[in-house]
Amino acid sequence: EEPASEEPVTEEPASEEPATVEPISSVGHTIEVLNSTETAGVAKGWQTTLNEAGFNVTQIGNYETEGLTDSRIIVTQEGMGQDLLQYFPTATIVVGTIDSGVEIQIIVGTTDVQQ
Repeated sequence: EEPASEEPVTEEPASEEPATVEPISSVGHTIEVLNSTETAGVAKGWQTTLNEAGFNVTQIGNYETEGLTDSRIIVTQEGMGQDLLQYFPTATIVVGTIDSGVEIQIIVGTTDVQQ
């Protein structure tokens, strides 16, 4: 005979994880798209795509600091940017300060150059 387990098994609901941050919709927040690649027109293309999807891309430009492979999404508040991962699946989300005054900055890497 198997000895009975002393510990009762209780299922913890996932909603009680204290480390989980509620996602904040990127819709309605100002977004800047920067192109870190050698390909011209990448930021403009993403501006069109994202604005047609209901986002508010207010600024575009080039990112001269470094060329990225995977895109980087910089957000001013933890929980923002999650809904942008459907467009930039390999992107890293970083909470930080954005000098241009927008709430979300997407630095597009070569992985996310639209054909």
